[in-house]
Order: sequence, then C-alpha cells, then structure tokens
Amino acid sequence: MQTLKLSSTGPEVKKLQSFLKIKADGIFGIQTEREVMVFQYVHHLKVDGIVGKKTWQELYNAGYDAENLQEVDRFEIENYFLPEHKYFQGPTTKKWIFLHHTHGWHDPYKVINDWKNRSTKVATHFVIGGIDVQNKDHRFDGLILQSMPDNAFAWHLGVGNTKIHRESIGIELCSFGYLNKGFTIKTINGHKQKVILNPAKFYTTTGVEVQPSQVEVLPKPFRGQKYFHKYSEKQLKALKNLIEYLAYTQQIQIDKGLPHLIKSNDSSAFEFKGSKFCANIPGVWSHANVAKNKWDVSPQNEMIKTFKLL
Repeated sequence: MQTLKLSSTGPEVKKLQSFLKIKADGIFGIQTEREVMVFQYVHHLKVDGIVGKKTWQELYNAGYDAENLQEVDRFEIENYFLPEHKYFQGPTTKKWIFLHHTHGWHDPYKVINDWKNRSTKVATHFVIGGIDVQNKDHRFDGLILQSMPDNAFAWHLGVGNTKIHRESIGIELCSFGYLNKGFTIKTINGHKQKVILNPAKFYTTTGVEVQPSQVEVLPKPFRGQKYFHKYSEKQLKALKNLIEYLAYTQQIQIDKGLPHLIKSNDSSAFEFKGSKFCANIPGVWSHANVAKNKWDVSPQNEMIKTFKLL
C-alpha cells in the first residue's frame, strides 16, 4: 500500500478515510491526520500521522470501525472551532497542559458558544462534556470538543501574556466546581446574601439543586470547600486519553508537574504553587496551581487515581 501523509491526495486517501469513517474527499488534510494519530495512539503504534505499512496493516486487521471499539479504547476529538478572530493564531510550541473546570453546566457546545459571544479572546483548546448536576442528561458525558488549532492560544490562565500562557494547552472539564450544602448565595438589592434552603441538600453556586450522585465529598476541604460536583468516570477516562495523546503529538512531558507531585503528596499537590514555579517545570498543571482564587481542578479521589495512571 502507498505511504500516505499530510497533503497526499487520490484514491488511496479515500480508502483510508473510509476506514476511518470520515468524509472521503481524497485529500489528506489536518482532520485526516488527526484521525490517523488517534488510531495510532489507540492501537499502540508510533503516533506520527503517517500511514505506512504498520498502520495500513493494523487498519485492515481491525476492520477499523470506531463504533466497534471497546469503551475503554474509545477516543474521539470533534472539531468545534471558534472563529479565527476569537483566538491568537500562533504558531507556538506547546510545553504545558493546564486543567480547568467550567464552573457551569455539562454541555461543551454551550461552553464554546459562550466564548464566541464574548468580547475577549477567552478559551481553552479542549472542553470535555460531563453529566448535569440533576443526573438527567448524559448525552455529552466524555465528549471532547476542540475549539482552536493545536498551536494557537487564547486567554485561560490569568497570568498575563507570558510563556506558559502562549505555550500551554488548556483542557476544560464541564463541572460546576464547589457546591453549597443547605444554602445558596443570591444577589438581592445589589448585595450578595446567604439564603438558607434545605439543610440536607446540595446546591450549585447559582442555586440549582444537585442530586446526591453528583456530589463528591472531599476527605478534607480544598480552599475552604468540601463539596464538589463530581467528575464522571467517562470524563476522567477522556481526560487521561487526551493527555496521553497530547504527550505523543506535542511532545509534552506529562509525568512532570501535578502528576509527579500527586504521587507523593496527593491532594496537597493541587494547592497554589505560583506561575514562576510552574513555568520552571513544563508538564501538566491545574489552574489552581497558578491562581490563588481558583478551585479548578479539585482533588477528587478519582482525579488523583487518574493522574497516578499517567
């Protein structure tokens, strides 16, 4: 079989695209390259985006069909790009990954649509959908959307136009973050006031009741908060796959930073370290590591287990 790579054209490319279940236009573009890399990653091949003998052989052996992959191996990224004027073009080489949560609902499309409507260039590269706090909507659970090209960047850290801002990839988990037990905060006559509700129930910071299955109780408070919207199993599986995929494709050292600290310090690894500290250690960090007033991401037990598996 013919070796194929970026910019290849012709019937062999169409055959490849048919295997990958994407639009078979015969043009080996960025989307085809990414799907090839995902396939190579899932099947433990060299992740280079080039379809040579080994990749062709694995495609035929697998009779490749994304719908038939076991759930543990399912890994797809959907492009849902912002308009070009909503991010900085780059290109930049990526050395860091920073994790965030949305402090809101579970639909990743709505998250990116909100960024489209803002006057500033605020965004992360990826958004991973979750489960709503009322445990009714699982449609977006584990879905990965990409909002801009890999080598572009946008405001997401709040540390100024620094190297770790330009050379980092942001990953956003759809989650409300910390929760309140028995009360909510409402703005009444221009002033924030504590409103007592049912003392046995949990509420988002916007006053929405949270089902118990979506509540994570931390063993000890994180930045003064003990109750958090639970990251789902599919979310964390997608996060692990995405981080490992970026390690292959962007050559990011994912064993450095937060994952390294977690192996020895567990939850304390999520505390504030400072932008200078994180800038000196390329790898994976959370927003809370560089911002004292943030809770993303929280040191939930399953999150810690996920990092230990990297």
